[in-house]
Amino acid sequence: MNKTKFLGPKVYLLIFPAIALVIVSQCITFPAKFNWLLVIFLISIAIIERIYMHLFNKLWLPYFIIVIGLIIFAKHSILYSFFYLVPDAVIIWLKRKVSIWYDLLPSLSISLITIVVGNSFYNWTSHSYISRLETLLLLFVINWVLAYFFSFFESGKLTTSPVVSTFIPSWFEIGVIFPYLAVFNYFSYPVVMSAFLAYLIVVKVCHSRRMQVNETHVRQLISLIGTKLQLQILLMDLGSIKGVYYPNKRLIVIDHKLDYPEQLDTLVHEWIHCELRKYKKSPLFLEEIWVTILEAVISWYYVFNLKRIFTAGGYK
Repeated sequence: MNKTKFLGPKVYLLIFPAIALVIVSQCITFPAKFNWLLVIFLISIAIIERIYMHLFNKLWLPYFIIVIGLIIFAKHSILYSFFYLVPDAVIIWLKRKVSIWYDLLPSLSISLITIVVGNSFYNWTSHSYISRLETLLLLFVINWVLAYFFSFFESGKLTTSPVVSTFIPSWFEIGVIFPYLAVFNYFSYPVVMSAFLAYLIVVKVCHSRRMQVNETHVRQLISLIGTKLQLQILLMDLGSIKGVYYPNKRLIVIDHKLDYPEQLDTLVHEWIHCELRKYKKSPLFLEEIWVTILEAVISWYYVFNLKRIFTAGGYK
């Protein structure tokens, strides 16, 4: 039984450290003299970040791209990234005692793989503003793709929840932080710190707004959807399933064990599925992409407009 468990999906998480070990050993370079001010700065940022890290899952909010974003355009970026990533991992382990093999090491490896690929890509480019912006976007995409594989190997299933919960912070990073960082082709402490703090503020505001969603908001949305769209919506124990929809019966069932923000997200997700099935059926993969994007937009619209939308009588 123990052997079967060891050889389960989680063992594939060790692929990340194996890949990281190979490519880091091939690409890392060492300076003749360490920049100790940069080392102290990176360690300090790791500590500051960890204070806020309870807000969202680290894998889905790549803070390290902001911090490493300018180092990636300079020499020895892979080496200096260790002074940010390793202290961060150590603090996580001291606070949460997570698995070193199946949590810390794979997540650390994902960041290192992302940095090595980004560094190699930038070295291949013309080093222009567009090249730097493309490099930052590449870092973001690689991190998300690897994070999805991490999630699948860890839990045995894919989930859209991180896409929805981090939708606004992610677009703030893409639309504001990256164009700002790409202006600079060298590491600037004020630039990195200002971008990092701005990002933390956005994350903090988004987290605070999501945590305001309560049972009343969920039930009012259930009433709104049920009344206006003639859908029956039930809350019950679905085990490990978050929600299901039955388009022919106009029925949605949501797992009552979810917290209220996730109940709202799941309700919107299943409602969109029901509505899309009224039209021409598309491949499940494409449908899921559209549903996830619409879910993120609609869910965050509700989250940021709770007081205006919901009243004692329902929809205003």
